[in-house]
Order: sequence, then structure tokens, then C-alpha cells
Amino acid sequence: MTGVQTCALPISHISGQAKSLHRDSANQLWLKNATYTTCDLDNIDWILSASEINLDNKSHQGTAKNVVIKFQHVPFLYLPYLRFPIGDRRLSGFLFPDFANTDPSGVEISLPYYWNIPPNRDAPIPPLFLKKPGTKLHTALRHLNP
Repeated sequence: MTGVQTCALPISHISGQAKSLHRDSANQLWLKNATYTTCDLDNIDWILSASEINLDNKSHQGTAKNVVIKFQHVPFLYLPYLRFPIGDRRLSGFLFPDFANTDPSGVEISLPYYWNIPPNRDAPIPPLFLKKPGTKLHTALRHLNP
């Protein structure tokens, strides 16, 4: 399918569009010149765009090439390649950055790393930069039970 295709799922606050998409089987979906956001359509604060996205339902993983994340229409992060889990599967890697501005700490920036330790353990490692006190690291080792 070609031309700009737009999809919005208002219940989950997910929307995006792609110039073209191709499905070769029930397991593979390719999107070209695609965007993704969880913002309301009338107030898009951040948006992720990629030249190519591949969603593989068999491996439960997705990949994206030439990823640009914009905040308030200003690009602030470029990634030549990004791999991410699909569905409820876990995958080690960096999570989306978190930004805040508070009175006691000033600007706060966090780039968390998620370490998936199979079969039932994980360790989120969120380094945090605070303008006033400096850098902090909060790490937790979790044992996951049903």
C-alpha cells in the first residue's frame, strides 16, 4: 500500500502514519517513512519518525532505521538503528528518556537502561542527571513471580 496512511487509536493514545506499508505474511510488516506518538492529535509534544520500520511478530521484535525523536518540533535524538520488543516480551536495552523540571533539582534528565535477566529477573538501571545536586544512579534487581 502506498501514499500516506494515517492510523489513530484514541483509546490507547497511539497514532502514526507511514508513506507506504508492506505485509508479506502474518509475521512481517514493513513501514516506510513512518511516525509514532502517544500524544493527543491536537497537541503533539513529541514524535518519533523513522525511514524504515520492520515489525516481526514471529520473533516479537521490531527494528527501525534512521530514527529521529522530536520534542516540540525540535529534533533532540538521532539513532541510526533501534531494536524494540513487540507485545509483552521483554528485551534488554535503553528505554525512552525522561525529562522534568522541578523546583528543588532544576532540570532532570534520565536515560534508563533495562536489563532483562531471563527467566524471571530484571534490573532497571536509570542514571539520572539533576542540574543542582549532580548525577545519581538508582538500580534495582527484581525477581518476577506470577
